[in-house]
Amino acid sequence: MHLPIFLRRSRNFAKNVSNFGRVQTFHTAVVTQVSNATKVARKRQEKLDSEQGSDKQHIRQTKKSKDDFNIRNESYILAQKVAKLTKGEQPKAALDLLVKKSLAPKTVAYNHLLGYHLRKGEYNSAWSLYNMMKKSMQMPNEFTYTILLQGLYSILVNDEAASKKKLSELIKKVYENLYRSNSTVSPNTIHINILAQCCLKLKDVEFANDILLQPKTKLDSSIASKVMYLYLDIAEMQPDRFEEMHKFARDLWEFTVSKYKDNEFVIHEDLLCSYAKILCTAKHESNKFLALRILQQQVDAPMQYPIQEPHPTLPGQCCEVTSRSLITVLFILRQLHDVSSADFYWAFYKSKIPWPPAIQAFHERLRLYVELKQVEKIPVLLREMREINLLPTAQTMAIAMSLCLQQKYSKFAQDIWELAPPNTEKIKWVKDLVPS
Repeated sequence: MHLPIFLRRSRNFAKNVSNFGRVQTFHTAVVTQVSNATKVARKRQEKLDSEQGSDKQHIRQTKKSKDDFNIRNESYILAQKVAKLTKGEQPKAALDLLVKKSLAPKTVAYNHLLGYHLRKGEYNSAWSLYNMMKKSMQMPNEFTYTILLQGLYSILVNDEAASKKKLSELIKKVYENLYRSNSTVSPNTIHINILAQCCLKLKDVEFANDILLQPKTKLDSSIASKVMYLYLDIAEMQPDRFEEMHKFARDLWEFTVSKYKDNEFVIHEDLLCSYAKILCTAKHESNKFLALRILQQQVDAPMQYPIQEPHPTLPGQCCEVTSRSLITVLFILRQLHDVSSADFYWAFYKSKIPWPPAIQAFHERLRLYVELKQVEKIPVLLREMREINLLPTAQTMAIAMSLCLQQKYSKFAQDIWELAPPNTEKIKWVKDLVPS
């Protein structure tokens, strides 16, 4: 049956519409699949690129680590070669190695050669090498400054022919380089202790005070005690500066005690003894009493002399003590001419410190007996030394015999000398007193 033409057209139109819908759905599905595939491919590529980049970075890091290791290894080998050459007395060959071009750090190698020149007393050569080191961009480290300061101090102490003026200049230059604001090395307690020793040897109070006032200076008991002994030496050598030195010492002591009470400082026996000796040289006896109290607080010893307590500059019990404290106590009592207190504290300290004490304690007690003409006590003390197996030395016997130089006591010379160990050397005046 033939449909009317308008119906046939309607049917064809419906088919076309239906087909168009299916085509559109298919197209959408295809586009979606393509889009998803593109995303997957992109992610896969990104992951691949990332892995390749990571591998490249790892390769670069591995190469850098290998290069760093090679440079460190080269630096170590160079330092070992220089050390070997200096031991073989070949400083010229060692210097030739140092001037060769290399990326390896040479600081340790330079340190070996610096130490060699300073051990030889060649401070000018050492200083030239130090300047060359800086010009070649080899940064000094803390050991460089330790080597320089120890070497210069050793020459200062042991080489009488060396120019003290030149050594002083070089020590101060090292100090300036170490303390400058842009220095890569901070001064440590080793550096500052050596500088304090240099000040003490040079008798340079101004230099010592400059060091103390530096914010970079980390003060400890050992450093403070060296500066105290410097003040003591200057006070004795230059009477016109006596009051000034005592003021410096008092200010330093009060500073350390305040820091100690704030738990920012540790006081050791060396500082106690050095300050006590300065107090002992003061004009007023009250200062000697204070010195005794500072020392005797450490062992809870009864005080034989009056003193205001609580005293603002007394630290209290702050450290373990040794025979060094006993020696200082005897030294102070010798200034006070007090034999009975010396005998009392000698017995008291026996139970408070390791015994027997150092031989210097016996020497200090002998000096007290000699000065106060207590000749009968001298043989007793020498026998006490024998009982504890502490043999008198030639110096011990010289102190003990010195009272016998006076005509009144010469008759005791033979009896005292018989307490000397066999083969003890006789100095000239002892030979005159005790003929062989």
